[in-house]
Amino acid sequence: MYATVALTALKVLILAGGIDASENHHSHYVHVTRLLEVLDGRGVPAQDVAVFWADGVDPGPDRSVRRGRPSADAWLIADTRIDRDTAPVAEQVDTRFPDRVVRPAQRAALQAWFEEVGPTLGPDDTLLVAVTDHGEADPDGGFDTRINLWGETWSTEQLLEDLGPVPQATRVVLWMSQCHSGGFAELFRRRENLCGAFSATPDRVAYGCYPELAERDDVGHFLRFLEALAEHGDIARANDAVLLSDDAPDTPHLTSDVLLWGALERGAEQKQADLARFVDARLDAAAHDDPSWGLLASLSVAYGLGVLDGYARVEELLDALGAARFALDTWTERWKAALDQARKLLGEPVLRRMKEPRGARAKARARTQAIEAVDAASRKRVGLRARLETLRSRVDGGDRIRAQIDLQEAAAIRAAYVLGRLAGPTVLTRDERARLDALRVCETTPVLPPQLDAPAVTGPAAPTSPRPPAARVPAAVESLRPGYLGLNYRDGTDGVAVVTEALPASPAAAVDLQAGDEVVAVDGWQLERNGGLRESVLLANPGSPVVLTVKRGRETLEVSAIAAPMPLPPPPPRVGEVVPRLRLTSLEPGTTLPPIGEGRRVVLFFWATTCKPCKAALPALAKWADARGAEVIAITREDAAEVRRWLRRKGQRFPFPIALDPHREATRLFAVDSTPVFVLVDASGRFADEGAGFEDAVPLR
Repeated sequence: MYATVALTALKVLILAGGIDASENHHSHYVHVTRLLEVLDGRGVPAQDVAVFWADGVDPGPDRSVRRGRPSADAWLIADTRIDRDTAPVAEQVDTRFPDRVVRPAQRAALQAWFEEVGPTLGPDDTLLVAVTDHGEADPDGGFDTRINLWGETWSTEQLLEDLGPVPQATRVVLWMSQCHSGGFAELFRRRENLCGAFSATPDRVAYGCYPELAERDDVGHFLRFLEALAEHGDIARANDAVLLSDDAPDTPHLTSDVLLWGALERGAEQKQADLARFVDARLDAAAHDDPSWGLLASLSVAYGLGVLDGYARVEELLDALGAARFALDTWTERWKAALDQARKLLGEPVLRRMKEPRGARAKARARTQAIEAVDAASRKRVGLRARLETLRSRVDGGDRIRAQIDLQEAAAIRAAYVLGRLAGPTVLTRDERARLDALRVCETTPVLPPQLDAPAVTGPAAPTSPRPPAARVPAAVESLRPGYLGLNYRDGTDGVAVVTEALPASPAAAVDLQAGDEVVAVDGWQLERNGGLRESVLLANPGSPVVLTVKRGRETLEVSAIAAPMPLPPPPPRVGEVVPRLRLTSLEPGTTLPPIGEGRRVVLFFWATTCKPCKAALPALAKWADARGAEVIAITREDAAEVRRWLRRKGQRFPFPIALDPHREATRLFAVDSTPVFVLVDASGRFADEGAGFEDAVPLR
């Protein structure tokens, strides 16, 4: 499939910036040392390899390492105070590379090296830039993505500028495994004789960065690519091998893949055609014996993707996986909230008696004691530990399915790149075809010197352990759907749930329940702690009866309702789509909230009384809304009494009407997991923009 060209002089730049000591994870060190071992084994002189590592030779800490393995029962105290107080923290250590000249991973040092080495490179030489680091997306959503250096960033534009001293005729090969690395692939359009392999598209993260020593130090694109490059020598065959061997949700691709997809997108736009139809119509012209068909088939088998014989199939698969992810996140959020509350209420009485530990050894002892104490408490009541284990199994099951979705989604994107190789050449201009030929020469020319007595290699190996079929993901997600009664309540004393309303058309509305009824047991299980009713209903098997023991005045009743599958809320709207009706209630009884979609723009401002950036944003948001004739609805997930207490304590008027989100529908609809979040809805009720966080300005266009 690929040609082989003789290798000439090689210079290697290895970059691992890491941001700071807490973020520069141990895996970066693993990556650098293993690459150095391969280069040494191939006889690349040490003076031809430049290592740019974090703070260079500064004696201060520059790497984060977490030792040991977690206790098997540590889940019992997860997300509790004692967990936060005693969780093993990553140790920050100083790093040394014996017998290596190591420079700081900062732009000034990189510029100095390019100026030093550039004039020594000739037209037949190769500069390999290998990056294992963190990365950031282009703030404007484009291709000017960033590499995180030590305390600063290095953008695509800056790298292009800093390559200035390197002759244009010198081959530059980029091997980039950081998040959003695909933005750097676009540099081939602006510099001759540049090519590369990238772990992620400009809008996606990459994987393989961990502080753990005991586990997860052998994951992700960098190590898989290193293995493949050591075997195959060139980045083209190495990339194809990684498509099958990287079991993290990376999206490996080459510069030539970017050229081909760019041509296909341009062609579809010129024809005003649907992209999938445009691509698939051109697959007919691809040779049936093209090796890319075999690679595509191997990808589909390896990751359980089904038959992906066209881009329309890829889009269908991505849509199906996206829908499954939305449902999965909805269900696992319910299971996790129930488990967190159960652990907290079970553990708090035990943990309250424990003194705050000081020092590493004291924390380790306290952690062991806390786990043992909560474990004992969970076994005192018959059936309680089993309920906790069931809740945990639902959460863990959701995590496993999500990992499968992540991987299969990434694999589908990999398959799209392979389809681009088959369809793309049919739409290239003469100049683009010449550029593609040059890129493929660049990508197929060996980077590493050959290994003596190495076995012959032919191409990417067929997978030996395929993943479960993606077609079964929806059924797996459905198995996690909780039970549902549609019953709103408030927590009373000793775990009693006081009914406030039965939602319209819900199972609870079909039985004899009244506001003020006190639910004291579910299926004979006494409610002894807050959240017990929700937990019991979630665990109910949809379609089965749920017997509620209810106190109504002096009377005790048995009310039987049939649990329904929990209804799925609407998915988050896309830009231009109408925002579904939000069941928000005003904090102040008798007042109405500004209408949405009735002639004025509305900002949905998600905030919390404990959120400092939220409070800092209030004056700027008021000014922003006034200048644009927009209304603001301040939405909180907090309890009404808590918000009122905060307002009384502050003694000042809040600038916007405050809305409660009692069913968490608005919060879930816009995937709000932190505050502040700003959502702009236009005058016709359509989703216009969204921004999170606040520094100096409202993050809305």
